[in-house]
Amino acid sequence: MSDFDLALFKKQLAETIEWCVPRFSMDDLKNCLRTPPKHSTEYIDPYKYAEIEQFAKIVFEKRAKAFVGRPIENINDSLQGGRLLLFDMNMSGKEGTSSVESYDFIDGWDVPPWDTWIYIGVEKEEKKRDWPYLISWIPLEAIHLVNEAIRWNSTECIQWVQDVTYSLSFIDLLRS
Repeated sequence: MSDFDLALFKKQLAETIEWCVPRFSMDDLKNCLRTPPKHSTEYIDPYKYAEIEQFAKIVFEKRAKAFVGRPIENINDSLQGGRLLLFDMNMSGKEGTSSVESYDFIDGWDVPPWDTWIYIGVEKEEKKRDWPYLISWIPLEAIHLVNEAIRWNSTECIQWVQDVTYSLSFIDLLRS
């Protein structure tokens, strides 16, 4: 079971798209959507959920402050040609293929650039493990790169929301 907040997700989706569109550059895939504050290490360790959650809050607050008093153009549910990516933190293999195949857009531990992060949470399964996840918005221009990262990633830790094969309580809300 999850405490997924759809209203917060939609707000942060709109902010994410508004933030990312003018910053995306095919000429600097590694850094264009990793704006300050920079993470303290080169790679974000997906097995340190509390650390990622704390960093995500900083990213979300920075974006929200940037749009205080400004209307957000993408306030509707449009993805502006982009797609939603689910990152299963427990499944990351840290094998580096995602980074190679996406020309460093996805990092060596399978983590999408933090400016694309929309929502972080934990799916709680009865009598089973917690399932920490991160949802990101991928710009249209980067979809082909992420497709290759997904294709060659042996752990299936990154998947398009539309293609997720396992059961998460909130996934159908995002598919509609």
